Amino acid sequence: MNARTTSLAVAVGLCAGPAVALASASGSTTLILMALCGLGLALAIATHPSVGFLATAFMIPLERFGRITSDASDFTISVMRIVGFLAIGGWLLHVMLKKRQIQLGAAFWLYVAYLVLAFGSFLYTTDSVGTSRLSGMLLSNILFFVVVIGICSSYRMAKLGTSLWLLATVLIGIYSIYDWHFSTSFVDLEDGMLASSERFRTVSIDNSEWESGMNQVKRSVGSSSHFASYGMNLIGAVPFFFVLLRQRPKWYFVALIWFSLLVVFYNILLTNTRAVLLFFIIVVFLCVMRKIVTIQPPMILAGLLCIVAVTPFVKADIYERILDPAKYTSRGSGTLRIRLAYWGAGWEAFQENWFLGTGIGNELEIPKRSLERWVPKRTSVHNAYLNMLIELGVVGFAVFFSFIGLLLYQSFQAARLFREQRKDEEYWFMVACQISMISVILFGVQCEVYHFPLKGWWYVAGATVVMHRIAIDLAKRAASEREFPEKELEYAV
Repeated sequence: MNARTTSLAVAVGLCAGPAVALASASGSTTLILMALCGLGLALAIATHPSVGFLATAFMIPLERFGRITSDASDFTISVMRIVGFLAIGGWLLHVMLKKRQIQLGAAFWLYVAYLVLAFGSFLYTTDSVGTSRLSGMLLSNILFFVVVIGICSSYRMAKLGTSLWLLATVLIGIYSIYDWHFSTSFVDLEDGMLASSERFRTVSIDNSEWESGMNQVKRSVGSSSHFASYGMNLIGAVPFFFVLLRQRPKWYFVALIWFSLLVVFYNILLTNTRAVLLFFIIVVFLCVMRKIVTIQPPMILAGLLCIVAVTPFVKADIYERILDPAKYTSRGSGTLRIRLAYWGAGWEAFQENWFLGTGIGNELEIPKRSLERWVPKRTSVHNAYLNMLIELGVVGFAVFFSFIGLLLYQSFQAARLFREQRKDEEYWFMVACQISMISVILFGVQCEVYHFPLKGWWYVAGATVVMHRIAIDLAKRAASEREFPEKELEYAV
């Protein structure tokens, strides 16, 4: 009996019985059909773990739409996480049956060290609820990371997973545009938590700029839980659309890519978030500087036509909030003034607990400070780097950004090796990974990006580890061929 047959038998035994029994007990035809569909997917993943990887890649922008629990739950359950668990299970089953060696890499172990520090902060945190909630998110991040670095084994698979991610991003973008213009129901972000009944709503009414005289402003959260999170997931995908254009596809595919970029850009406007628009411009600039995309007169004309096409659909509150230059100054923006006050309070909190911090996910420290203005009962400092220092001190900060630094180093080393081996497509893919990761690093100055469910970022991080592994193997093979050319000739004969 081969490994695939054995894994199929094990999967049937583990999945079929519980699924059918649960569905039959409920007496619901819908639940029975869902159980059977889930069983079919589980069996496919068990025999082909790559199916699980590709399914999770497609679900990156769909994560909130598939949530079963609300954001207030200590541990969020979603369809994406269930598929991720199945993918890891199928992968481990194949590893054991085929007696393969598990290679997770140094980046994985650095994040495990960070996770140990995070869970260790339960011993001294002043916000057990926040610590519990964020620890669950960190655990889901590393599980998704394992899905990518464990199952994805080739550039072809990474490319296919990326294509599915981009496809889902565009589909969600189209749905979000429809919801913005035609829906009459809105997401309630009053306490920052979304109920499961709100999973398919993408538009919220925001009052954060009330000090500047702007009330009831519409903002799109898309398929995420926050305006900035949705915006960053969109921005992270932009370089990969440009990589697809570099492959010189046929004209109708080129038109489809530019349409997709237009959908992404319009959704960035709909987030009504100044930082998202600013960093979108920065990412496009980086793509031009790294020569992923070359600016040509037809492209400039197409861009101007897109702006003209979008302009009639842009509402007044978007002009007032993100297209008014005055709103990019502390004088013209109440939220920017509050953020600066948060930073001052955050620095004070860090100085009091500089070594190990006050606990991961702690949202009770800033409201304790005297800010001379109203603040929510629970809030963070709105700066990823200062927030990291507050939560886990200099120790946690050093470990986490060693993880980030290693990923960046691997992305640049992999790009260099691919270029030396004249693997142009792989090289440009790595440049896109670099820009996507750098955009999140820069965005961290104004919000806690690494606490958001940035599944796109984690996909890119995992793909970087995989591609670095492939680049190293390719370089070793090339060095071996140069060192022993007569052996290659002997094998050829």
